[in-house]
Amino acid sequence: MTDPRLKNLAEILVNYSVAVKPGDWVMVNGNVIAMPLVNEVVRAVLRAGGNPSLFLESDDLDEITLSESGYDQLQWVAPIEKIWVENIDVRIDLIADSNTRSLTGIDPAKQRLRQTSRRDLRQTFIKRSAEGSLRWTLTNYPCHAYAQEADMSLRDYEDFVYAATFADQPDPIKCWQEVHDRQSERVQYPLGLHL
Repeated sequence: MTDPRLKNLAEILVNYSVAVKPGDWVMVNGNVIAMPLVNEVVRAVLRAGGNPSLFLESDDLDEITLSESGYDQLQWVAPIEKIWVENIDVRIDLIADSNTRSLTGIDPAKQRLRQTSRRDLRQTFIKRSAEGSLRWTLTNYPCHAYAQEADMSLRDYEDFVYAATFADQPDPIKCWQEVHDRQSERVQYPLGLHL
Protein backbone atom coordinates (compact mmCIF):
# COMPACT_ATOMS: atom_id res chain seq x y z
CA MET A 1 0.00 0.00 0.00
CA THR A 2 1.34 3.43 -0.96
CA ASP A 3 1.95 5.88 1.85
CA PRO A 4 -0.76 8.58 1.44
CA ARG A 5 1.88 11.22 2.20
CA LEU A 6 3.68 10.14 -0.97
CA LYS A 7 0.53 10.76 -3.00
CA ASN A 8 0.15 14.14 -1.30
CA LEU A 9 3.75 15.07 -2.15
CA ALA A 10 3.11 14.21 -5.80
CA GLU A 11 -0.05 16.34 -5.76
CA ILE A 12 1.89 19.27 -4.29
CA LEU A 13 4.59 19.02 -6.95
CA VAL A 14 2.23 18.62 -9.90
CA ASN A 15 -0.76 20.75 -8.94
CA TYR A 16 0.83 23.47 -6.83
CA SER A 17 4.56 23.81 -7.48
CA VAL A 18 4.41 23.69 -11.28
CA ALA A 19 0.63 23.71 -11.86
CA VAL A 20 0.58 21.19 -14.72
CA LYS A 21 -2.05 22.09 -17.30
CA PRO A 22 -3.69 19.93 -19.98
CA GLY A 23 -1.30 19.46 -22.88
CA ASP A 24 1.88 20.33 -20.93
CA TRP A 25 4.92 18.26 -21.83
CA VAL A 26 6.29 17.24 -18.44
CA MET A 27 9.73 15.74 -17.94
CA VAL A 28 9.89 13.66 -14.79
CA ASN A 29 13.54 13.13 -13.84
CA GLY A 30 14.23 10.75 -10.97
CA ASN A 31 16.56 8.25 -9.45
CA VAL A 32 15.34 4.64 -9.61
CA ILE A 33 15.31 4.63 -5.81
CA ALA A 34 12.52 7.19 -5.97
CA MET A 35 10.26 4.98 -8.12
CA PRO A 36 7.36 5.05 -5.62
CA LEU A 37 7.31 8.86 -5.94
CA VAL A 38 7.99 8.73 -9.70
CA ASN A 39 4.89 6.54 -10.07
CA GLU A 40 2.72 8.93 -8.07
CA VAL A 41 4.03 11.99 -9.94
CA VAL A 42 3.34 10.38 -13.32
CA ARG A 43 -0.16 9.47 -12.12
CA ALA A 44 -0.78 13.06 -10.97
CA VAL A 45 0.61 14.50 -14.24
CA LEU A 46 -1.73 12.29 -16.27
CA ARG A 47 -4.71 13.21 -14.10
CA ALA A 48 -3.87 16.90 -14.61
CA GLY A 49 -3.92 16.36 -18.39
CA GLY A 50 -0.14 16.56 -18.87
CA ASN A 51 2.03 14.38 -21.07
CA PRO A 52 4.87 12.86 -19.02
CA SER A 53 8.27 11.76 -20.32
CA LEU A 54 10.60 9.91 -17.96
CA PHE A 55 14.32 10.19 -17.45
CA LEU A 56 15.60 7.72 -14.87
CA GLU A 57 19.01 7.77 -13.23
CA SER A 58 20.89 5.59 -10.76
CA ASP A 59 24.05 5.97 -8.73
CA ASP A 60 25.44 2.82 -10.34
CA LEU A 61 24.85 4.09 -13.89
CA ASP A 62 26.41 7.47 -13.06
CA GLU A 63 29.48 5.73 -11.66
CA ILE A 64 29.74 3.38 -14.66
CA THR A 65 29.34 6.23 -17.14
CA LEU A 66 31.99 8.38 -15.48
CA SER A 67 34.49 5.60 -14.91
CA GLU A 68 34.16 3.84 -18.28
CA SER A 69 33.71 6.80 -20.62
CA GLY A 70 36.54 8.35 -22.56
CA TYR A 71 36.86 12.10 -22.83
CA ASP A 72 34.97 12.26 -26.15
CA GLN A 73 32.11 10.27 -24.63
CA LEU A 74 31.95 12.54 -21.59
CA GLN A 75 31.62 15.58 -23.86
CA TRP A 76 28.86 14.04 -25.98
CA VAL A 77 25.38 15.38 -25.29
CA ALA A 78 22.48 13.25 -26.50
CA PRO A 79 20.31 15.18 -28.98
CA ILE A 80 17.21 14.30 -26.93
CA GLU A 81 18.62 16.30 -24.01
CA LYS A 82 18.69 19.44 -26.16
CA ILE A 83 15.17 18.75 -27.45
CA TRP A 84 13.90 18.36 -23.89
CA VAL A 85 15.47 21.51 -22.50
CA GLU A 86 14.26 23.56 -25.48
CA ASN A 87 10.71 22.20 -25.62
CA ILE A 88 9.36 20.82 -22.36
CA ASP A 89 6.85 22.93 -20.47
CA VAL A 90 7.58 21.48 -17.05
CA ARG A 91 10.43 19.63 -15.34
CA ILE A 92 10.02 17.76 -12.06
CA ASP A 93 13.21 16.41 -10.45
CA LEU A 94 12.97 13.73 -7.77
CA ILE A 95 16.32 13.57 -6.02
CA ALA A 96 17.50 10.38 -4.28
CA ASP A 97 20.69 8.43 -3.79
CA SER A 98 21.60 4.95 -2.66
CA ASN A 99 25.07 6.17 -1.69
CA THR A 100 25.85 9.87 -1.33
CA ARG A 101 29.54 9.12 -1.83
CA SER A 102 29.29 6.86 -4.88
CA LEU A 103 31.41 9.16 -7.05
CA THR A 104 34.25 9.82 -4.60
CA GLY A 105 36.53 7.41 -6.45
CA ILE A 106 35.90 9.04 -9.84
CA ASP A 107 38.47 11.42 -11.29
CA PRO A 108 37.17 14.96 -10.62
CA ALA A 109 38.43 16.04 -14.07
CA LYS A 110 36.01 13.57 -15.68
CA GLN A 111 33.13 14.84 -13.56
CA ARG A 112 34.00 18.45 -14.43
CA LEU A 113 34.25 17.63 -18.16
CA ARG A 114 30.79 16.03 -18.14
CA GLN A 115 29.33 19.06 -16.34
CA THR A 116 31.07 21.52 -18.66
CA SER A 117 29.71 19.72 -21.73
CA ARG A 118 26.19 20.47 -20.49
CA ARG A 119 26.78 24.18 -19.89
CA ASP A 120 24.64 25.20 -22.90
CA LEU A 121 21.79 23.03 -21.64
CA ARG A 122 21.95 24.68 -18.21
CA GLN A 123 22.01 28.16 -19.75
CA THR A 124 18.96 27.37 -21.90
CA PHE A 125 17.20 25.94 -18.85
CA ILE A 126 17.96 29.06 -16.78
CA LYS A 127 16.90 31.41 -19.59
CA ARG A 128 13.60 29.61 -20.21
CA SER A 129 12.90 29.45 -16.49
CA ALA A 130 13.57 33.18 -16.07
CA GLU A 131 11.28 34.09 -18.96
CA GLY A 132 8.53 31.80 -17.65
CA SER A 133 8.39 29.35 -20.57
CA LEU A 134 9.67 26.48 -18.39
CA ARG A 135 8.26 25.71 -14.97
CA TRP A 136 10.27 23.42 -12.71
CA THR A 137 10.47 22.04 -9.23
CA LEU A 138 12.49 19.49 -7.33
CA THR A 139 12.29 17.61 -4.09
CA ASN A 140 14.19 15.02 -2.11
CA TYR A 141 12.71 11.58 -1.90
CA PRO A 142 13.16 10.23 1.63
CA CYS A 143 15.66 7.39 1.19
CA HIS A 144 18.12 5.49 3.37
CA ALA A 145 21.17 7.45 2.17
CA TYR A 146 19.65 10.83 3.06
CA ALA A 147 18.38 9.50 6.39
CA GLN A 148 21.90 8.34 7.21
CA GLU A 149 23.35 11.73 6.24
CA ALA A 150 20.85 13.33 8.64
CA ASP A 151 21.70 10.82 11.40
CA MET A 152 18.08 9.70 11.42
CA SER A 153 16.19 6.48 10.93
CA LEU A 154 14.39 6.23 7.60
CA ARG A 155 11.01 6.48 9.35
CA ASP A 156 12.05 9.63 11.23
CA TYR A 157 13.49 11.15 8.05
CA GLU A 158 10.27 10.38 6.14
CA ASP A 159 8.27 12.08 8.90
CA PHE A 160 10.60 15.09 8.71
CA VAL A 161 10.34 15.42 4.90
CA TYR A 162 6.59 14.93 4.79
CA ALA A 163 6.03 17.43 7.62
CA ALA A 164 8.33 20.00 6.00
CA THR A 165 6.41 19.74 2.73
CA PHE A 166 2.94 19.59 4.34
CA ALA A 167 2.47 16.18 2.69
CA ASP A 168 1.33 14.92 6.09
CA GLN A 169 -1.63 17.32 6.08
CA PRO A 170 -5.14 16.48 4.83
CA ASP A 171 -5.06 19.37 2.33
CA PRO A 172 -1.38 20.14 1.65
CA ILE A 173 -2.06 22.45 -1.28
CA LYS A 174 -4.26 24.62 0.96
CA CYS A 175 -1.36 24.78 3.46
CA TRP A 176 1.03 25.94 0.72
CA GLN A 177 -1.51 28.48 -0.53
CA GLU A 178 -1.75 29.90 2.99
CA VAL A 179 2.05 30.25 3.12
CA HIS A 180 1.94 31.99 -0.27
CA ASP A 181 -0.79 34.37 0.89
CA ARG A 182 1.06 35.26 4.13
CA GLN A 183 4.27 35.94 2.21
CA SER A 184 2.40 38.04 -0.36
CA GLU A 185 0.95 40.18 2.44
CA ARG A 186 4.42 40.81 3.86
CA VAL A 187 5.80 41.77 0.47
CA GLN A 188 3.16 44.53 0.28
CA TYR A 189 4.55 46.33 3.37
CA PRO A 190 6.67 49.44 2.62
CA LEU A 191 10.42 49.05 2.83
CA GLY A 192 11.90 49.81 6.19
CA LEU A 193 8.83 48.75 8.17
CA HIS A 194 9.81 46.14 10.75
CA LEU A 195 7.30 43.50 11.66
